[in-house]
Amino acid sequence: MARILVIDDEDDVRFTISHMLERHGHAVTVARNGGEGIAKQRATPFDIVITDLVMPEKEGIETIREILQEFPDLPIVAMSGGGRKATSSYLDVAGFMGAAATLAKPFLEADLLTALETATRAKAP
Repeated sequence: MARILVIDDEDDVRFTISHMLERHGHAVTVARNGGEGIAKQRATPFDIVITDLVMPEKEGIETIREILQEFPDLPIVAMSGGGRKATSSYLDVAGFMGAAATLAKPFLEADLLTALETATRAKAP
């Protein structure tokens, strides 16, 4: 299955998403912020990146922009849980910046799997 990088500043979110994905056979690596995620992607490129948008140190939008500059064909799923209006706005911007799929937190496992499929198809040659 896919090698997936999950970037989120919340321990419980990283754990939950990792657990969901590992149950479906994916190999998951986690990062606590955008800077750490970018470094991990550069060191060992992943098949898919899932990133939160609201994080300390480096916001998700900046993380998406930097990753796609170096890895333009990489499927990225952006997620946010900053309140209904804020979440919608952040996710819209993430899509504009190149995220192939978006998720509003909280989400179901089925939603996560659908977003991965959508992102992968969107970046397929």
